[in-house]
Amino acid sequence: MHSMRPLTQTETSTTHRHRPPPQPPTELTEPRQISSPDFNDLISFLEWTAHRRDTLLPRQRDTLLTPLLLLLDAAAEFYGAVTVGDALQTNLAHLARTIGTIGDLNSTAISDITDSHRIVDTICDQLATKLAAMSPLRLWLLENRMVTNNPPTIEEAARELGISREAVRKNQLRVATLIDEAVGFEVGAVSALVAERLGPVSTSSDLEETISLIVPDDRPAAGLAQFVLKSRLNYSCVDGICLNPDAVGITKELRASASKLADDAGLIDEDALRESLPSDEWAEFFPQLLIRCGLTRVSGQLAWRDTSKARTKAALVHLGRVATKEEIAEIVGLEPNRVSSYLSGLDSIARADKTRWGLVEWIDDVYEGIPAEIIQRINEDGGTTKFERLIEELPRLFEVSESSVRAYVATPQFILDDGHVSLADISSIKLRALDDVIDGRDTRDNPYWTFKIENRYFQGFSLTGFPPELAKELGCEPNGKAAAYVANPLGCRNLSVNWRLTSMAGASLGNLGEPLRRLGATAGDRVRVTIKAPGVVALYKTHTLQAPEEGATTSGKSLLERMKSRRRVV
Repeated sequence: MHSMRPLTQTETSTTHRHRPPPQPPTELTEPRQISSPDFNDLISFLEWTAHRRDTLLPRQRDTLLTPLLLLLDAAAEFYGAVTVGDALQTNLAHLARTIGTIGDLNSTAISDITDSHRIVDTICDQLATKLAAMSPLRLWLLENRMVTNNPPTIEEAARELGISREAVRKNQLRVATLIDEAVGFEVGAVSALVAERLGPVSTSSDLEETISLIVPDDRPAAGLAQFVLKSRLNYSCVDGICLNPDAVGITKELRASASKLADDAGLIDEDALRESLPSDEWAEFFPQLLIRCGLTRVSGQLAWRDTSKARTKAALVHLGRVATKEEIAEIVGLEPNRVSSYLSGLDSIARADKTRWGLVEWIDDVYEGIPAEIIQRINEDGGTTKFERLIEELPRLFEVSESSVRAYVATPQFILDDGHVSLADISSIKLRALDDVIDGRDTRDNPYWTFKIENRYFQGFSLTGFPPELAKELGCEPNGKAAAYVANPLGCRNLSVNWRLTSMAGASLGNLGEPLRRLGATAGDRVRVTIKAPGVVALYKTHTLQAPEEGATTSGKSLLERMKSRRRVV
């Protein structure tokens, strides 16, 4: 702002600037606030008056300066203002009305004392002047490297211009410096006002429209002015949403909070995430910030990513009650069996009964399967429970059949004695002799066992009915699991061996899909599992034996001798 005329001695003594201001009258004690629309251009009044005081007509000076100076003196006297900036922080509109100068100020039009030359016009004129004086090389860099969305690389620009890469950098830097020297202050002022109008979050269309309105295309160097203004605004625009630097920082913090809040399925508590905003002022921009965070919605729930697991749990939350896998699958659009596998893999979801699932907090007594329910009641009753309680209670509570309860009680995990059920002692588990289980031995006396391939093995299902005697040979203990290295075909991941005493089908063998494919086997073929060493297996198709030692079916003992030596331990 240009300096104003010095105050006279009389005016200086009148303002009493060096003594504490007296208590203002009651009518002037209302809270300070931004002046009313009548005084939105007070700064312009003061600036243009000071700048043009020598060219204004005496009548204009008296009409404008007298009430303005009186207004400033009143602000100093009654509000303690020391500078013009202090005065602008007061309610000048109220003060002007109170001291009776509002009429004089309202009767003076800005156009009467200015030449109506807008700041944006100054920007465009000065840029046009700079462009006219710029060398062809720098003009090329400005148009092709600095004011474009797809600029060539420094190497490409250097080749095009026939100069070095360092010369490209230096000339670019000089062009940027010239532009900043020419319009840096004015662009900074305009961009601050535009940013205030747009707010921290805007849209690409609003940003472009606002800049076009402020810098019309019919102005000289309008394209460059628009680009410079947009660059100074420094909004980050992605997918039509534009954020200022503060909003970009809030988005990063919001995404970090979302990562911490995501549950086992990737769903996010939206209310908790909203509470992580730094202040209530950001709440209105929450939907746009969520989009910029890369978060999504599935079945109305906020999610870290759109995954099958997230959609499965979101569908259950959407239903708001325990539901069957078929009900959930209808919403998610997946096969019921796949839905069941996702549900069983989430700690926050449990079975309400045999067929229905729900959130853990919805269920008073989580159904963990018939064996787990039997064990729970054995522990509740001090180590043994009545069989009658099991066949009455479990079907009633969990919609399971009485025959299923009886079948599980008969597994090796439990002992039924005189109407009471207890847990079996694992150390007392008796297995058959290995030769009573296997289908033969190879020439190196390695035991093997043969099974028929089913399509489901290629889909990730395990082979059930694997003899527990073989599981033990592979290092799997009762109610345990182990990994078996695949010696043939090479390059396959380990097979998984599981042996649960509550299984009515014995042990199981998993991860068969990859080795079966490498063998070229299909459904209906028979495959031989040979135990090469503890924890090591080899798989062969029976009609295309791939190892010489597989050619013999017995070693050392004839089939008759093996049959004679077989025994079963009960």
